[in-house]
Amino acid sequence: MRRLEQRRAAAFLWAAILDITVVGILIIVHEQDSALKALLNRVTGHHWLTKSLLTLVLFPGLSQLFYRALGPNRKPALGSDRLPLWAGILLAVTALFVAGTLVFFVVEYFVA
Repeated sequence: MRRLEQRRAAAFLWAAILDITVVGILIIVHEQDSALKALLNRVTGHHWLTKSLLTLVLFPGLSQLFYRALGPNRKPALGSDRLPLWAGILLAVTALFVAGTLVFFVVEYFVA
């Protein structure tokens, strides 16, 4: 894989990992914190819409930040030359938050 493609792929993977982490934490926390849920509702009218807009801003912004941080003349940084590792981390983070959200809602359903 050419260096430019590697940088772009690494930047997107890192941005996706952070974006999923932020939104995953928001999903779990706002179910416990009514003030946070109310804040998210006030921003756009619905908490899911606010989180979606956050993702629309966060992912491209982080992608650009990481892409620029890797720079064309820099050595591979943060493991940008290890894309399979970062793809695996992305899958693990996604699975973690999907499972965490599922467990939370199952517990809420059977306990409440």
